[in-house]
Amino acid sequence: MRPRTLRWRLTAALVAITCLGLAVMGLVSVTMLRSGLVARVDEKLVEMSRPWEDGGLPAPPSARDHPFNQVPSDFRVVFFDRTGHVESMLGQSRTDRSGPRLTEAPAIGSITTRSDLLGGAPWRVRGCAHRTA
Repeated sequence: MRPRTLRWRLTAALVAITCLGLAVMGLVSVTMLRSGLVARVDEKLVEMSRPWEDGGLPAPPSARDHPFNQVPSDFRVVFFDRTGHVESMLGQSRTDRSGPRLTEAPAIGSITTRSDLLGGAPWRVRGCAHRTA
């Protein structure tokens, strides 16, 4: 086997360094994009839940009276009773049974990630207290 020429070794090193640089740049870009998008969703979640905290929106509807109320977005609004059990949910249509898996009420003010009831994409969940006006 012939020894590799200097040109071949320099070309191989340049290609390897370029591939490594592109991989690192891709990883950093995806990480920054993900964190930016999650922060944006969290901001919208806080903004949308603020009216309930301020007492501007009505109390939770009765599931018997309004089983499929719509929220004008991909958000779900889940109401818990004082013991931490799900009382009702807004924003879920008759055909869409997805939603966050909630075994207990989230801590007030916290934003966490919860799995989907049907195994879909995870949900961002914020706990807030409803104040009556």
